[in-house]
Amino acid sequence: MTNYEDVRKAMAKAFPKPEKEWERLRYRIMSNSHNAESIIQLRKDVDAFLKSEASSEDKKKLLRYTESLAILADAVDRGLMK
Repeated sequence: MTNYEDVRKAMAKAFPKPEKEWERLRYRIMSNSHNAESIIQLRKDVDAFLKSEASSEDKKKLLRYTESLAILADAVDRGLMK
């Protein structure tokens, strides 16, 4: 059985400290500390990034992680999450 510390170390190695904006947004999407307010703000931040002058490569990288955000935002919009 894997313990929490082993998982944390593996995640830190797989996803080092984010340096680029798309990496920071990915980190926020993947975090487990979501509430309705943070989801709505994150959706706004992701939308702004996708409309920005960021490279198309960085935008494509971020889009790979947005499905879970869309699901959470939909739950907030429907009043299923507070």
